[in-house]
Amino acid sequence: MKKLVKYLLVLLFFASCTPQKYYQLVETDSNDLVKTRDSQTFENNDIIVSYNLWSNKGN
Repeated sequence: MKKLVKYLLVLLFFASCTPQKYYQLVETDSNDLVKTRDSQTFENNDIIVSYNLWSNKGN
């Protein structure tokens, strides 16, 4: 019985070391957003921001 408890404690120790994953969902809105089939782009005089959420790993 003591061996079983020991094995369970070791198993619990290693199972608790798994990395945690957190996801954050943000909703934005823009009047100047240009939507195409694969991406969304915002552009002003200073910067161009392009989102391609369907690419590999969501660029």
